[in-house]
Amino acid sequence: MAIVRRTLVYDGPGGPFEGVAAWDEAVEGHRPCVLVLPNVLGQKEADNLKAEALAELGYVALAAD
Repeated sequence: MAIVRRTLVYDGPGGPFEGVAAWDEAVEGHRPCVLVLPNVLGQKEADNLKAEALAELGYVALAAD
C-alpha cells in the first residue's frame, strides 16, 4: 500500500482554496471518490488524516478547504 497525499490549489468564490487529495497509488483503475468537508473553523490536519484513512479503504478522497 502506497498512500499518496497531494495538495491541490483550486479557484472558487472568494479566492483560491487549498485542499488535500489522498489515494492508494497501488490500486489501478477507477475508484470511488469521497469529499471530506471541514467544519466552520476550516480545514485541519484531522481532515487530511481522514482523507488518508479513506484512501487506505480504496477511495480517492479530497479534504476540501
